[in-house]
Amino acid sequence: MELGALICKPTNPLCHQCPISKKCKSFLKKDFELTKKKKKNINKYFLLKVYKKDQRYLLIKNTKFNFLKNLTIFPMEELSKPKNFNKNLNFKMSNMNMNIKIKYVKNIRKLQKPYWINEKKLDVYMLPSFTKKIVKYLEKN
Repeated sequence: MELGALICKPTNPLCHQCPISKKCKSFLKKDFELTKKKKKNINKYFLLKVYKKDQRYLLIKNTKFNFLKNLTIFPMEELSKPKNFNKNLNFKMSNMNMNIKIKYVKNIRKLQKPYWINEKKLDVYMLPSFTKKIVKYLEKN
């Protein structure tokens, strides 16, 4: 770490002071340009299920998806290449473009650790901004 911070700098590296310059690919090529790998945005499709009762929404702890792992979200399922997908929301998260379709559901099936929140008291709960944005969207529409 010290070597990279003090000697092998992205601009004006101090190669003459470097103990490993003889084996350095950049030094041998005389190419010190930093290259970034471009991440490809992946389109993913989700069906978000909304259970609402007495101004409260049902949320669950996310154990299913790698994004927002162990945080409180709406029950969702990923759809693979759906036809005629009319999205309600779109979120960009890291290198993922999330297309979300909202479905209101009346019958509550067994969910692991369900959690009810009051839509009027969002500030009381520790929720990811992802979940808060969805609640705000639901309240407007």
